[in-house]
Amino acid sequence: MSKENNAPYIVYHYCSLESFLSIMSNKTIRLTNISKSNDRAEIQYCFDVFEKTLKDSCIEFSKKYVDNDNEEIKKHFSDIDYDSLVAKAVVNDSLIYYVACFSAEPDLLSQWRGYANDGKGVAIGFYSKNFMDAQYLKNVKYNKITYDMHTVKMELHDYIIRKLKRVHENVDVSASPFSYDTAINDIISRMVYNAIFYKNPAFSEENEWRLVFYPFGNIKNLLIDHKYKDMSSNQLFYDRMRESMEYEKDYHGLKRGKLQFKCTDDKIISYVDMNFASKKDFMLAEIVVGPKSNIDDKDLRLFLLSNGYDLSRINIRKSLAPYQ
Repeated sequence: MSKENNAPYIVYHYCSLESFLSIMSNKTIRLTNISKSNDRAEIQYCFDVFEKTLKDSCIEFSKKYVDNDNEEIKKHFSDIDYDSLVAKAVVNDSLIYYVACFSAEPDLLSQWRGYANDGKGVAIGFYSKNFMDAQYLKNVKYNKITYDMHTVKMELHDYIIRKLKRVHENVDVSASPFSYDTAINDIISRMVYNAIFYKNPAFSEENEWRLVFYPFGNIKNLLIDHKYKDMSSNQLFYDRMRESMEYEKDYHGLKRGKLQFKCTDDKIISYVDMNFASKKDFMLAEIVVGPKSNIDDKDLRLFLLSNGYDLSRINIRKSLAPYQ
């Protein structure tokens, strides 16, 4: 289930003018808890495909590769409640992603409508390299969204078969099902870990990329790292989240701040800010002014100058989208 990361040179964050002023003044990119997104299908969309592919692939493996005289293993694969295993991983308290969303498209009408105050905002063009550099450290990942679930299903099938074959090649015929259970749990962990990078094909026009912060890292490592060895999911959750509340961290010049909170209608939403002040001259490629924005070019440039930006490094242009 590896995902290629051939990032575009520039990615665009569509936002309102209020958000734009905040981003540029504070020199921060906000990563919000995706589970509080207005899109109820976020993350959940791919799990039906995951569950079916996991079950079909495991049964196929048992028929093709497990010896016919090893009835215990064959029966074990048939008896596994695959849906429950995936569901348990999904509801695990460690399933938290803090996300900033970008598009590879610099002037897309649907983006203006949905994310930039109905075209009155701007699209901030960031150099992808800054996010690619950051992702090589623990708990941060930058990648494109996959919309083609047919391809995902085929890749996942091949990954599952390879993983189980490695187990098969390293155990004798009298081995218990435990080795296979461990491999299956690892597979599910990997699926859940990457779920943030899959969306419904209906959104494919967005050509989206995401910068993701995982407070827990890969969830399969939780019990190994947990200092109290407490199996309580709540205790695991609060202990690991405390690290995000108490410590900042530098990711190659992007500095992750401590966990913060805001109110939106009837919700309290946690978020983290990535501060790019130390590399602001190398972050911004251009600013595209929305098709319905009345921002004055001189005011925009004065605002950027007052916040220490080098105008010679930033291209500023007006959207060409036909939207009034």
